[in-house]
Amino acid sequence: MENKIKELNGNLAFPVQISCNDIAAHYTPDIDDTLTFKEDDLVKIDIGTHVDGYIADSAFSVRLGERSDPLIKASEDALEQFIKTIRPGKTIGEMSKLIDEVVTSHGFNPIRNLAGHSIEQYTQHGGISIPNGAVPIKEEIEIGNGTLLVPIHDNIIDINVLNEYCIGSTHCYTGTQDKAES
Repeated sequence: MENKIKELNGNLAFPVQISCNDIAAHYTPDIDDTLTFKEDDLVKIDIGTHVDGYIADSAFSVRLGERSDPLIKASEDALEQFIKTIRPGKTIGEMSKLIDEVVTSHGFNPIRNLAGHSIEQYTQHGGISIPNGAVPIKEEIEIGNGTLLVPIHDNIIDINVLNEYCIGSTHCYTGTQDKAES
């Protein structure tokens, strides 16, 4: 993956990260790491690239040995509803509540300390941030300021799906807040 980023004239924003099961995101194995994958593991690949200092990151997840997974479906549905709903004038609170409602309707809880964020030059997590869990933020989302939100979600790797609109985040997990699965 890292070679492909370079081949396409991008630069690495960070090493490709591989998270498994209860590690929600951003895990980089050490050189002597003994982690191995097995059937039914939930594996997440997180990729970061930058072009001219604009850093973008995206991720996708797969359940090894399965064609579908309810956690990944919850993430996909939350992202789909977010894309259908986002427009200028919507508030961060409205959009974070939408993500929360869709994820919880599937029987999962969002990871509330992860969020979608804007892209700004030389800033990994720029300007606008839309948390996964409902928050009472009344700030309206605007377009045309040169920023897009990076999707922090599962199973979608193309971050250019919305032209000038923002896309949000849909990490979710099962059970208690102590055990993340995304």
